[in-house]
Amino acid sequence: MLLGPKIAVIGAGSLRAGVPILASLANLPLAPETRLSLHDENDEALDLFDRLARVFSATKDLELSIQTADDLEHALDGASVAILAFGLGRSAPKAQAWIRTCEDAHPRTTTMVRATLLHPKFEVINEWLYGLETAPILVNIVSPAELSSQLIAAEAFHLDWPPPLRQDRRVPTAHQVLRWIRGDDLPYEPLDENAESPLVSALLDAKPLPENRFNPRAVATWMAELGAACPGSVPQALLAD
Repeated sequence: MLLGPKIAVIGAGSLRAGVPILASLANLPLAPETRLSLHDENDEALDLFDRLARVFSATKDLELSIQTADDLEHALDGASVAILAFGLGRSAPKAQAWIRTCEDAHPRTTTMVRATLLHPKFEVINEWLYGLETAPILVNIVSPAELSSQLIAAEAFHLDWPPPLRQDRRVPTAHQVLRWIRGDDLPYEPLDENAESPLVSALLDAKPLPENRFNPRAVATWMAELGAACPGSVPQALLAD
């Protein structure tokens, strides 16, 4: 099966997921003149991974049209495959500030805060899905997948992959991407490592099977849990502009 004609990667500038996603896509059978649309809130990260995508494409001799999109709706428009890998982006300081108000923040608390702040972007994606006659192939890589999967109002592949990137690996990862772009290092290693990645398995073999895990009460449930876990806090503030 040839994939195309448009693949959108939302959160393409992710240091955790950008390299494995783009390397996986370069290993897939793509229809001629497939368009790859990359979106990220961070313009510098988007530019970095746009250039990496072009290196991977040239290395694999692909007929791939690569474009970046500043606007989420524009990135999704016409996509037959949408890969969701975005993080908190500009909401990260809000998450950190709210967690500091909780005296005993457990890992579950942190993941619920994260998922709640990701909800508005999923609402945009759901609005896009509601307007379509034919459902696209959706792949959800947004961490934590256990919770983010409840925010997508459609069937999707939910992958708990790639693993989290430790804080001390973020700068070295960005530097390695630059070395591939400049040609200091050849990009064969990431391409080979991701030739049979979970993303490749999902798109080629439908493994694991896609599921619709949508829970319209998810955010309300998380906010109730956050209120109980952090007395005196105001979980509703997470969704305030």
